[in-house]
Amino acid sequence: MAILPWDDWFFHLSREKQEIQNLYNEYTHKRDLIAIEGQTYNHNLSRYQALTVYNTALMVALQNSSFTDSEYGQWLEDNQTPPKTSADGSSVAEAFQYVTTTAGTWMIGCAIKRFASNVLKPAAKSAYQRIAASFGTKSVEATAEDVADQAVKSGISEAAEQGAESAADEIGEAAGRSATRAVIEALTLEQVGTLALAGGIFVAVGLDAILGAIDGAQEKSELDKQKSKLQDAMNTIDDYLSKLRSSADDLENHIKTAEQQFLDIIALLSNIQEPSGYNWNYPVNLENLGNFVMAAQSAAGQYTILAKIRNDWTTMSQNTSSLTWELFHTVESLQRPTTMTTEQFEAFLNFVADHSEEMKAARDAAETVHA
Repeated sequence: MAILPWDDWFFHLSREKQEIQNLYNEYTHKRDLIAIEGQTYNHNLSRYQALTVYNTALMVALQNSSFTDSEYGQWLEDNQTPPKTSADGSSVAEAFQYVTTTAGTWMIGCAIKRFASNVLKPAAKSAYQRIAASFGTKSVEATAEDVADQAVKSGISEAAEQGAESAADEIGEAAGRSATRAVIEALTLEQVGTLALAGGIFVAVGLDAILGAIDGAQEKSELDKQKSKLQDAMNTIDDYLSKLRSSADDLENHIKTAEQQFLDIIALLSNIQEPSGYNWNYPVNLENLGNFVMAAQSAAGQYTILAKIRNDWTTMSQNTSSLTWELFHTVESLQRPTTMTTEQFEAFLNFVADHSEEMKAARDAAETVHA
């Protein structure tokens, strides 16, 4: 397919014509490669991000259930601003919506996005220490830090959003190949994926404008200028394709890390109660990513009730002047998931009450009355 009209004034430029046609053929080939490889990359990226949302939600639920009342009050203040949400219909948006529903509060979405920023705050560290003492393990804080790290690298955290600029603009504004290469090399996993969507990298390098200028060239000097621009654009596309492929390898490693994190989190939560009603202990590999996402969603459905119980007690105690343990127990029991047994519910309820001074006092008072 020719890209030039090649009217009479081009008759003596057969070499230039062939060079430009070769560059155009290279462009169409790379465009198809990026479309195919980018689709696979973005599919894996979205599932990795969803898994990271679920992992972070599970850590938030465990953390919240272990806060003292004053620490939980501070957590509420830190998460009052509704978070930005991902595009409707995406795996990430579905994950955020799911955990918001199971935890009974949109604030868990804030906490997920801000987990990396808050993971080392004194209240969080105190909660990890209490969990570690309760479970007889030293790995809680390290697991939380690892989850926070993946939240940033996956792009789901507020810290990642605040540090991200338009990759397309940065590439377009870079002067010279070395500068452009530096911009491409610094792209995040999410930015790499964004540039593969709808030919974003080709927009960034101005391919349409260059091809249009070649098509409208009326002088050899203008043709040579645009040919040089086309070559520079193809060099940038080559650099991006290399980055896409290296990022796919990095993404696979991050996916395996997130899968192992899920297993580590389940090991912690199993100290409260074992996973129930779903398979979860899969081998860590890329092929099992879909299985891990489904398992993590099921785990969120089971364990984020820890966050719901803590939030519901605070809300009800603020709105009910004479809240008793019996009333709270009745309301929460009626709202528990239909798949959750009474024994499972009691285990969660008592774990949260063990760390909240108000809840523990109300429970102890009720037990004294019935003794």
